[in-house]
Amino acid sequence: MSNAAPNPKRASAICAMLSVLSTKHHIALAIPHNLATELQSGQIAEAYKAGAFPQPTWQQETEALARADLVKLRRTLLTTLMVAIALLAFALAIAASAGKVHPALEPDYGKVITWIGGGFAAWAGLLQLSPVRPTFRGSMLHEVAYGTTVRVLALLGILLAGVGALWWQ
Repeated sequence: MSNAAPNPKRASAICAMLSVLSTKHHIALAIPHNLATELQSGQIAEAYKAGAFPQPTWQQETEALARADLVKLRRTLLTTLMVAIALLAFALAIAASAGKVHPALEPDYGKVITWIGGGFAAWAGLLQLSPVRPTFRGSMLHEVAYGTTVRVLALLGILLAGVGALWWQ
């Protein structure tokens, strides 16, 4: 085993999702996580045990890829969030033009909660339509963070939509 090789350790899905908020934390998780993912291959695991893997430049290459993937993931998250907000604003404009929403009207909190839930679900759907860079196994850190984020947003949207639909005034 190479002395410079990090200890392979897979990150939890929630840690992967939250690592998107900090570049330093994401890189610190990505290197051991991605190494553990690569060691799932029998040939690479044998090379790792023999000290032939990772190559001296592997860590720098992995860090550069992780940074690029994080930038793309963040850009995708923000772009799809803006589109989801625009869709919510468009829905609000339609409801306002139909006279269903107005500052003088009593707010229907059930509808507000449903509307917010729809926004989270729309964000999750838009994210699903904007995939990140795929890898052979689909389990590198940026893919785990992306998949977990989509699931959390979709579940949050479904939960809020359900609560809003069942809200009693």
